[in-house]
Amino acid sequence: MKKVLLFIFMSLFTVTLFAGNDELFNLDEAALEVQFQELTTLENFVLTNNNVTAIDLSDNGFDMAGFAFNTNMNSGMEFMWEGFLWGFLCCPVGFFVIAIDDDEPKDNKMSFWIGVGASVVLSAITSPIYYSGYY
Repeated sequence: MKKVLLFIFMSLFTVTLFAGNDELFNLDEAALEVQFQELTTLENFVLTNNNVTAIDLSDNGFDMAGFAFNTNMNSGMEFMWEGFLWGFLCCPVGFFVIAIDDDEPKDNKMSFWIGVGASVVLSAITSPIYYSGYY
């Protein structure tokens, strides 16, 4: 029952926190129209030129809302679910199975550490809610 009341309280608190911020939902129609014109220009360029890359777009003056293009689109890492699940679900055993095994590929080891990090973050978020019922 405490968890339900805490959830209701946090929901109402969040709603009241953002209720006074009406300016978050105001529209500047002129700026919106300019952005749609830019998107239309970009769409026409992509439709007329097949196999357009990010470098081609950058060379033709499309800035894509100020984000710099990364010319190296591949990180070189392949995500491995096996390593992630060992790190997320069974970290102590996974450490011996994946992390310190010399035969495991680097991608699997990196996925293991991503799983460990995800588990730690999820535990840090949910632990105060879980333990609040006991104290």
